[in-house]
Amino acid sequence: MNSRTAILNLGLVLAVLLVALPVLVGGYAIAAAAQDAVAAKVLWWVAMSALMLIVADFALLVGVLAVRELQRRDDEHHE
Repeated sequence: MNSRTAILNLGLVLAVLLVALPVLVGGYAIAAAAQDAVAAKVLWWVAMSALMLIVADFALLVGVLAVRELQRRDDEHHE
């Protein structure tokens, strides 16, 4: 997988996770208001997992962008 494909995939996943997080937190709030403790607990932990995935995805995206920039500078230097 080249860096362009990785950047596109990581960006798409980041966008999906950023939309999913408030939906999950909203579902948690609705379940908690309806006093469904099991559903609220599951939605809370799924939302926290999504938050951790957002952080990991962002870190990977920054890493791939950094490697791509280093490759570009190296290619400029050798030309």
